[in-house]
Amino acid sequence: MKAQSPDDSLAYPFKLNIDPLNGRTEIVEPQLTDMIMTKSEAQLLQYHRNFGHIPFTKLQIMAEQGILPRNLAKCNIPVCSACMGGMMTRKNWRNNPRKQYKAANVTKPGERVSVDMLVSPTPGLIA
Repeated sequence: MKAQSPDDSLAYPFKLNIDPLNGRTEIVEPQLTDMIMTKSEAQLLQYHRNFGHIPFTKLQIMAEQGILPRNLAKCNIPVCSACMGGMMTRKNWRNNPRKQYKAANVTKPGERVSVDMLVSPTPGLIA
């Protein structure tokens, strides 16, 4: 078992349960199954957000080099909810088949017409 440093104490030791019906709030002590971040994990997550959501492995390399606090180099990697949401909405675009466009078989003038038009309610708008 790994010995905890004083910096590794729990950052969020309690949870609040709020009952929306009657407005009661009660403090619940954490269970073993609850995921609670240590202070070093919370600090690593804060650096991750401050540096524009760069990968945690790069942050840990920076910590090993001494750019960030060294205690962040060996801590567990937390979960960033913003990054998880970004990965969930991503669609695979590289392997999609290309649509086959057929050239229009135009034989007479006026058979196919296309128009570009700009309408603006703001006077003086120059396209």
